[in-house]
Amino acid sequence: MEKRVRTSPHLSGIRPKLGTVLLAMLLAFPFPLHAQDYPNRPVRIVVPTGLSGLPDLVIRTVVPAMSKQLSQSVIVENRPSVGGIVGMEYVAKQVPPDGYTLLAGWSGLPRAPLTASLRFDVLKDLPAISVLAGGPTALVTAASAPFNTFPELLAYAKANPGKLNFGATADAVQWDAVTQKFGLNVVTIMYKSTPQLQQAVLTGEVQLSYAAVQRSIGDARAKKIKYLAVTSEKRLVEFPETPTFTDIGLPAIRGFWVSLHAPLGTPRMRMAAIHAAVDYALQQPEVKDFMAKNWMDIIGSSPAVADKYVTDEHDFYAALAKALNISPQ
Repeated sequence: MEKRVRTSPHLSGIRPKLGTVLLAMLLAFPFPLHAQDYPNRPVRIVVPTGLSGLPDLVIRTVVPAMSKQLSQSVIVENRPSVGGIVGMEYVAKQVPPDGYTLLAGWSGLPRAPLTASLRFDVLKDLPAISVLAGGPTALVTAASAPFNTFPELLAYAKANPGKLNFGATADAVQWDAVTQKFGLNVVTIMYKSTPQLQQAVLTGEVQLSYAAVQRSIGDARAKKIKYLAVTSEKRLVEFPETPTFTDIGLPAIRGFWVSLHAPLGTPRMRMAAIHAAVDYALQQPEVKDFMAKNWMDIIGSSPAVADKYVTDEHDFYAALAKALNISPQ
């Protein structure tokens, strides 16, 4: 049975062929990479979310191959916080920006300044190296919830204002788009990590949440949770009764992606070396196999394309936040 689905259509524009990307990098950085004395000590990737979250899983999947390509250890360090802001700021303010401390970004990164007052500029201070992978997200609820479909959720929420909780780990901009469109009164609760949020859904502490299909498919198959809508372009083969967000009139709800960033001022040649290591990792059979088995699409992009994509994501959600009258707190 086929189980792969395309991710949200907005991801398709950042999938240049790896050969094209590498050619662009060689033109941008004409000096031989092996001439650099980099890296001569371990490289650290800070993950601003908890263990087993999607940024953590994707980064830990590519790290072994990156280490091989760089002939140096690559260490993953988790610095979780609500919205990932602590880890993002830590990397953004690295002095000197020497390429030895990097940031694992994800789809919550460009939305961070929309709901929180930051002491750094997400777009300027954390230039992207590559967007690595992406996949679909689902609106989920516990199996015990008194509704089974999105229309039933709307009816229940309207009949019981303020009695439902929505859980999130970053921001609730995409959920606010739902509540304002349909006039719902739902309480939002923030969590520090994805595992905490996942457990909260299973126990009924919160009744609603967005969850990557990669992370939630096992619970859905075991009927511990129910899918109410998905961000994929087409309905999931295993859950054909679950509509896409486009089906229910919410095309603004998008899937997830994972990226890699360096602090502003990192030497270009070192950025190029990291990019080459990422591209090498994404071409390895074990990485491709992991992504395919976990409902994720490999993307791989040049720094310029990745930067434009992150900026476009920020601009998209900034317009949405403005329409929803959401401002930083």
